[in-house]
Amino acid sequence: MALIFFVVGYVYDEYRPAMTFWFSGNIPNIYAVIITCALIGAAYNKHQIKNVVDVTIGLIGYEVLQLWLPERTFDLWDIAACVVGLLCYLVMARLFFQWSA
Repeated sequence: MALIFFVVGYVYDEYRPAMTFWFSGNIPNIYAVIITCALIGAAYNKHQIKNVVDVTIGLIGYEVLQLWLPERTFDLWDIAACVVGLLCYLVMARLFFQWSA
């Protein structure tokens, strides 16, 4: 799965100027949730919904923290991208992994 995201990330960087749809600048936030949740699931060898929600809350918290960090930009679309990443990971995990309680 990491190889897939590496290739998709490379394609994203290569064609970023051509990507002009309204959500294209927030795609890295979607990947951040998916990749972090996959790494946590691989590290503990179990995929729990609690971990996915915790990662998403942490990334949303970091986005809110950017309100007070110099040279950082708060963006509500980044928070929406984190939620989209959460939903994407839940769908992928449901298809590929066995959930643990």
